[in-house]
Amino acid sequence: MHLTIIGSSQLRQKVLDDLRRHDSLREFAGRCHVHNFPPDHWAVVKTGFVTTGSPTIYLQSANGRVLHRQDNYAGPDNLAEALRRADPNYQPDKDPNWNSLNRLDWKRLPAWAWVCLALFLFLALRRRSNQ
Repeated sequence: MHLTIIGSSQLRQKVLDDLRRHDSLREFAGRCHVHNFPPDHWAVVKTGFVTTGSPTIYLQSANGRVLHRQDNYAGPDNLAEALRRADPNYQPDKDPNWNSLNRLDWKRLPAWAWVCLALFLFLALRRRSNQ
């Protein structure tokens, strides 16, 4: 995939720095060909890119199809979520939910976990009754 950032040097540098430093964007820096251009560069002006954003950010497939475009930068987490959802290989069921680590979601436990839990409880209760 290709990630293209179009805007002033300060705006482009902010996005590029976040791509390198921010955990949620780092995966895209390694998976995408990252390009950045000022808005008046021939490579974007003469090829039909929107260049009026602050900055304009494109995600394109290898064949050039636009998967995502945004005309502003609302921070690394916002961009990472948009890029993940635009990725044709994105699988939302594999997203980690860091908010639910403190509470166990009993409905999502696989069958083997229920069996292990039942066996543990059975053995604990049996041991307790033998004492």
